[in-house]
Amino acid sequence: MFTAKMNTSDAMADELLERRDVSFWLKKAIKENLVRDPVDAVNDAEILLDVLKKRCSEALGC
Repeated sequence: MFTAKMNTSDAMADELLERRDVSFWLKKAIKENLVRDPVDAVNDAEILLDVLKKRCSEALGC
């Protein structure tokens, strides 16, 4: 899990983009969302998180 002690979102993003253990999908999402309105990006990310949590729960039978 990501546990960087960074002061800014740009520093956090830069660190994640440099890491070899971060998926290409996540790196692409970071790059694309840094140029978006941050409120819209967070709202969309929260919706995606809800969908993926639900899918995971269903897959695990929870």
